[in-house]
Formats: sequence, C-alpha cells, structure tokens
Amino acid sequence: MSKHSAKKNSAADLSKNPDLLFRVTESYKVARTNVMFSLLKEGCKRAVISSPMAGEGKSMTAVHLSVALAETDAKVLLIDADLRKPKVNQYFKLKNTPGLTNYLGHLCRKEDILHKTEYSNLTVACAGVTVPNPSELLASGKMKAFLDEIGGQFDYVIIDTPPLNVVADALPLIKNSDGVILVVRSGISTYPELNKTVKSLEMVNAKILGIILNAVEQKDGHSGYGYGKYGYYGSYGTYGS
Repeated sequence: MSKHSAKKNSAADLSKNPDLLFRVTESYKVARTNVMFSLLKEGCKRAVISSPMAGEGKSMTAVHLSVALAETDAKVLLIDADLRKPKVNQYFKLKNTPGLTNYLGHLCRKEDILHKTEYSNLTVACAGVTVPNPSELLASGKMKAFLDEIGGQFDYVIIDTPPLNVVADALPLIKNSDGVILVVRSGISTYPELNKTVKSLEMVNAKILGIILNAVEQKDGHSGYGYGKYGYYGSYGTYGS
C-alpha cells in the first residue's frame, strides 16, 4: 500500500527499507482478502477494528486496511469512533472537526463530516469535538441511524474504536456491525488480556472475524500465531504503532 497514508516517521522508515515495504504491503493484501471472504454478503459490509489494550496498532491497521480495500475499487468509509483518543485524522492530515460527535450532537450535517482523501474510493469521518459522554453517543439511536443510512453509499464501513479492555464504547458498534477484527501487538499484548477480550465479545454474541498480529519480527518466511477458532490475518513486520 502507499506509504503516504502512514504517519510521517513510519513512511520514512518504509521508504528506506524496500523489503519491509514489500512485506507490509503484502501482509495488508492478505488481511484484505481474508476480510473480503469473511464478509460475504450483499450491500454494505461493516467491520469494527479494536484491540484489548492501548498501543497495539488498531488505528494504524484500520487506516491501512481501509486503503487496501479502496484499492480494489470498493467504496470505503473509515470512521474514527475512538472519541477519547482519535488518531485517524493525523494519518490523512485532516482536521478532527467537524466530525462524528458534531453530527451526533446536531451541530452539523452528515455531509460535513465526510472527508475525501487522496484515494479516490476512500472517505474518512473524523471523531469530532471532544465530548463528556462518548459511550452514550456511540450507543445512541442517532448513531445506529447514521450507520444504516450511510451504508447505502459505501461497500465497506470500517470503524476504529477504543480498546475493549479499557472502555465499553465499542460494544454497541460491534452489535451493529458484521463483526470485529482484533489487533494485537507482538511483544506488547498478552494472552490474558486477549482472552479477556474474547470472552467479553462472546458474552454479547459478537462475531470475531479474525485477529491481526502487528509488529512481528519476520526473518525466514511468515511468523505469527492463530487463536483457536478465530482466524489469523497476517503479520506486519516491525512497523508503526
């Protein structure tokens, strides 16, 4: 995928290492293919991207996966629903407002928060102004109506959410999606935290589409691990955060 969608320092690292760039690109293509085959349905497909804890690379993964999907000529909307610590706007050098909270708070129109990017098929909805009640906004009827309405304009809606073991903001969005992709980070994530996340999702009957292992040191061939009945989507080199 293009280095321009990554953070500045990560893009510079990739440009200096063609082998790493190739591995990252191919890994996201693998993830894209698995996502497409996991969401075989008519109409708009919705996937939530989350992680057990902070710092595991979920926002970076949401960005790069959205770009990879857009490169197939699919119309993609990436929503930054991490209202507490939004990052998606930084990857695309966009202003964070007006964004999702502005719309949900009746401060702007839906059209005002849909930002075009340098990728012709990728649109971004940033998080918006900081609010005191992010969980309530994301669980509101207006948020559900927004997702239902916006689905008619896109083939995929990718939603970046806060870590599941930190706050419960993501759960209502997962219930209104076709499934969740978990991002874990080599050397940072722990099996107890991942187990806690999986059990929480199983309790609400959430569909886990797969697990992405981020920041893997690759030497000979691909490395990584599976997790029970949930698919492993690929490893991504020592890249990003």
